[in-house]
Amino acid sequence: MKVDHIILGTSDLDQGIDEFEQLTGLRAQFAGVHPGIGTHNALLALGDDMYFEIIAPQVANQPLPGPFRGFEFNKTLKVAGWVVSGDLNSISNQLADKGIRHSPITSGSRTTPLGQTISWQTIFMQQRNGEIIIDPFFIAWDDGVIHPSKSNPTGLDLIDYSVAGTPDDLMGSLLSSISPTCRWAHFDRAIPGSLLSVSLDTPKGVVKFER
Repeated sequence: MKVDHIILGTSDLDQGIDEFEQLTGLRAQFAGVHPGIGTHNALLALGDDMYFEIIAPQVANQPLPGPFRGFEFNKTLKVAGWVVSGDLNSISNQLADKGIRHSPITSGSRTTPLGQTISWQTIFMQQRNGEIIIDPFFIAWDDGVIHPSKSNPTGLDLIDYSVAGTPDDLMGSLLSSISPTCRWAHFDRAIPGSLLSVSLDTPKGVVKFER
């Protein structure tokens, strides 16, 4: 498993793109709409085989039908989550072995502004009431798909990030091998494994985003 991408949420995509550019000197590229989820996004590459996603509702002040329905989008950019890539059958088995509820493997896609279809498979962990956990979730890109890190603006580098919990809890034991830059931190209101902050090296210096 490895970090695939990191997500920032905002209530207005255009405003979020502008804010990110003001802070970093880099402008995210509009990437498309998520059918059936109610969101759209803009992307930047983040080093090798990783990328940075800014996500927002397509229509303001309307309930979202997809996995982001429980996320509180604000005008200011904030950390929404992180996504881990790997063999989903193996990940499903590891989650089951640890007693962690999760969704079946589910297909997703979006169409780029150039008309290309980008498709993938995901697994979402679930709370006891069945609500989806987006932070983190797990992804595998379909065969033939060009990874978004190869087709979006460059100039960002990941310095580090912090994750709620400890390497010894259930999520920690699952996720601790992903990256040596992962720092574990205590945060009472976060589900273990959720992303708390991320620090980036940008043309305007180090920029940190928090939950």
